Amino acid sequence: MNKKEIIETLNKTGFILEDKTYSILTKKNHFNQIYKNFDFTWSNTRFEVDILGELDNFLLFIDCKKSEYLWYFPKEINQKNMYSCFTDGQKGIKISNKETDIPSVYSDISLKEEKSKPKPPQQEIHSKIFEFLKLLEAYLCWGIRFKDKYLIPIIVTNTDLYIVEYNSEKLDDYGNLTEENTNLEKVDYLIYNLGIELRWDNAKQIIYPEFNDNRLNSQNNKSVFIVNVKSLPKFIDKIKGDRYYSVNTE
Repeated sequence: MNKKEIIETLNKTGFILEDKTYSILTKKNHFNQIYKNFDFTWSNTRFEVDILGELDNFLLFIDCKKSEYLWYFPKEINQKNMYSCFTDGQKGIKISNKETDIPSVYSDISLKEEKSKPKPPQQEIHSKIFEFLKLLEAYLCWGIRFKDKYLIPIIVTNTDLYIVEYNSEKLDDYGNLTEENTNLEKVDYLIYNLGIELRWDNAKQIIYPEFNDNRLNSQNNKSVFIVNVKSLPKFIDKIKGDRYYSVNTE
């Protein structure tokens, strides 16, 4: 095996992306604490968080995911951009639903670019997010508090992110998307909302019915930020200056 082949093999592994992510985060941000490959044991099982860091009033909970696929996220044009926000105040962990200007989605497909016959869509995004949220569940059950901070679950990836926006009223007679009724947009980052029940102590969900979106009017909705690694500095600047994170966490 020559040097080029070795490098190509290493580049497919997640730990190289972890190193890049850690380097970006620490280059211009002053962390109170930051850990790489933070490990803990809960329920007789060992877990590892790629990067865990306290930055200002945030706890960044980061998993780095390499992919050979492009990630696509369908989004109905009338869906509001929403996310479920984790905070930890005097009464314990609280989840509240908020509106945001960051694109939010509820479903996905992953496709590999091929010059000949395209490969069928994969379910890797959903499975990666599910695994990530189970890791978050274990961390919260482990009992470490992040008092007066916002927990920001982030998946950092090397792959490009696309939103496929459509209007459900303009689907064809068979309920299909067409080139005419869709818009394809490449984005730097987005929010993925997944319905999954997680366990932790003293959890409390606050629901805002005026949002009128049944997918978020559920105690089971969890939000994960998905960020392209090249856009990570831009994303950190965004949340640090975002008014949604300036409220009191009590």
